[in-house]
Amino acid sequence: MKTSQAATLAVAASLVNAQNSTKYSNGTTAVVQLPSEWLYLLPQPFNSSIRYSWLNSTTTGNETINRALEEANNSRFVSYSDEFTQLVGPTPNISTIQCPPGAPECAFEAGVWLPDTDEVWFMYLDFDYPYNQSITSFSLRNNSAHQVVTNPPIRYPLGGYYYSYDGLVYLTEFNATTSPATIVTVDPKTLKATPILNSYQGIPLAPCDDVVVTRVNNKDYIFLTTFSIQDVLGSKFPRQRYDTAVWRFDLQEKVLQPVISANEIVAPNGIRVSPDGRTLYVTNTAITDQSKLEDQASNTTKSNSIYEYDLNDQGKPVNGRLYGLVRSGIANGLHIDNAGRVWTAEDDGINVRNAAGRLLGSFNYVPFHKVDQPRIGNFALAGNKLVIGVDSYVVIYDLAEKLVTPGNLLTN
Repeated sequence: MKTSQAATLAVAASLVNAQNSTKYSNGTTAVVQLPSEWLYLLPQPFNSSIRYSWLNSTTTGNETINRALEEANNSRFVSYSDEFTQLVGPTPNISTIQCPPGAPECAFEAGVWLPDTDEVWFMYLDFDYPYNQSITSFSLRNNSAHQVVTNPPIRYPLGGYYYSYDGLVYLTEFNATTSPATIVTVDPKTLKATPILNSYQGIPLAPCDDVVVTRVNNKDYIFLTTFSIQDVLGSKFPRQRYDTAVWRFDLQEKVLQPVISANEIVAPNGIRVSPDGRTLYVTNTAITDQSKLEDQASNTTKSNSIYEYDLNDQGKPVNGRLYGLVRSGIANGLHIDNAGRVWTAEDDGINVRNAAGRLLGSFNYVPFHKVDQPRIGNFALAGNKLVIGVDSYVVIYDLAEKLVTPGNLLTN
């Protein structure tokens, strides 16, 4: 088929989808479904920018396509597949919960769903917060928020994971001049915090960003990511000797090992495991300077990206390969749903891909996120809800499909 013919068919498909787009009572489009072909085939000439999302920076020689992209850019839900459209549902309910007084930037990192109490824990954005404002709980039952104070308080928590087998929340703690980075467990019933690990043979861990716990052959393992961000935050977070790696801690044998080095992933960030416990996903945040994002187009070794690894019978990652490139900004938050779909928080929205890497659809940032605000760091999958941290509040989408199930190995 010639390119012009394919483009004509794509335009025809967009017109059908536009006619069938679901509208809210106020006229706002709920779901815009675009042809998946537009992700890889556009009529010439066309132009786009890596610094912005493809929806709001792409122009083509076809005005029908341009108008469709503009409509999608203003929609909350942008679909490229029937699977995503069905996941969202016809008119999903949308609600918000504000951060509690005195904690104006409480909803940024982690996104840990506690199914027993139906609450989601988020971590603050600013590293100057008092410790008793580090963790905020958002109740999905009564739409309220309150501070969580652990005993003892946790310094600079970022990543988190609720492990259903032991009922504990595993949190990462950034390092500071006076304390090393640490992996901490929190009992959500008593709020008792217990350190699990903080060094490799006497060498303090570098900043711990994210953590996941999984089971392989009836053995439990912690996987965590560390990378130095001294260039970003300064001397408060000193660079360590082993500053960048993916680490594995055997909870039975009590052995800590680096299992993925900076030679493979420049700056490992988010980390999660597939529902069957056999695939490890890691996001690579190689470029954090927004003004240098174009560099990844000419130097793909520094691209912001997502990697996947097989987990062998010993729970070690093998056969690493590139899973996907981040189109806009960085991929920070990373979560996996029951169907094995990979959800990542990127600068243009929360993107959902299937196990093969196909982009199924996006939860667009534009309708509720100002361009000049900090990027959204993380989110949570909570039953049939998507809970997005938007700095000073959370956005909750009630979707048509259960994303994660309490009691499964995978819960967030």
